[in-house]
Amino acid sequence: MVKPISFYSLIRKQEESNISIKKIIVLFGITLSLVCFLVECKKQEEARILDSDTEVPFQNQGKDVVCVVERFANYVFHLLAVAKISYDSEYADMYRDAIIHEDLEYLEKQRSRLQWGRGKVGDFTPMFMFIPVYINLHSEDELAEYFSFIDQGIETQDSEATLRHYGDYFERLKLWILPEDFENDLYKPLIEHREVIRQLGEIYKRNYPEYIKKVWPKERRKVEGVAQKLNSRLKEEDLITRWEKLTGMEFKFPRYEIVLVSAAKNGPSANSLGYERNLFYADPRVEHMVKFISHEVGTHILCDLFKEAQSRGIDYMIIYKAYECLSMFYNKMFYPEKEYNWSYDEGTFLPIYKQIYDENLGITASELFNWGLEMYLEEKEESGTQIP
Repeated sequence: MVKPISFYSLIRKQEESNISIKKIIVLFGITLSLVCFLVECKKQEEARILDSDTEVPFQNQGKDVVCVVERFANYVFHLLAVAKISYDSEYADMYRDAIIHEDLEYLEKQRSRLQWGRGKVGDFTPMFMFIPVYINLHSEDELAEYFSFIDQGIETQDSEATLRHYGDYFERLKLWILPEDFENDLYKPLIEHREVIRQLGEIYKRNYPEYIKKVWPKERRKVEGVAQKLNSRLKEEDLITRWEKLTGMEFKFPRYEIVLVSAAKNGPSANSLGYERNLFYADPRVEHMVKFISHEVGTHILCDLFKEAQSRGIDYMIIYKAYECLSMFYNKMFYPEKEYNWSYDEGTFLPIYKQIYDENLGITASELFNWGLEMYLEEKEESGTQIP
């Protein structure tokens, strides 16, 4: 006979059931909170990696290639893009009204002095693009201070105060492809143009707040999206280790920063700011970008070969082509499908490098570069081709 269940037994079972449900709810709540905490930590870590505006630079984190997002770099290219200096793009039409009309007209008049590309730069380009973006003048006060130093340097024809204030940056710049005494001639091209320099400085300062308020919030999201995808791929590739093993040469910094900007589409890309910093258009084609960035790791690790050849008095553009083509040659060992149509005479240099490399097992990068350069000059001389 089935024993009847008492009313109190039913209540006890219901209470036990309620307690179990409560336990499940509590455990679920704890788990959910933990997941949310971990997700937030990951977001904060990604933000820290992506935004070098808030990061302590050059900490020894291993020799990583890392894409960073910087507001000031994006602002400078915003000005250059809208003024159509060196290139035209949809960005120029999109944000034409984001720069004061008179300021835009003035920038357009200075195009020839601010342009750059293919290894050449205008007289004003270093002081208005390469150097301030390398330093990363994040705030409005830092921007005003920078142009104050420029004005003072032009007035006194002395770069001592500037070099003292930005000394660490200029010391690092000496590792890049620059004349040994470049800092002594910092203001030489600017002395006769003090009023123009002042006007350009005012334009940079005057239009920054509007950019921060109305343009950057939209553009930042685009750049960060590209940076996140690229950083995931770059971690997998370990480019610096690859290049060091292949060339036998050492990358001189623990970290190579790729500054991404949204306004540089159609413009000169891979704008080397210094040995350990480069600037690219935030191209969403991830695999294309990885191969392009790898090429630039090569040009930076090989830059001492370029500097040594310059000291021998060889024509600048010949050295530049040989140097770019050597990086192409090595990069195609990693990415054979990578196509180059850069008009650096790669149709001549790449077969020369291949012939030398195949016939000389264990040849160093320095030997390959110098032999290739000699063979190129000999071929041009024998064929009677005019060397640029």
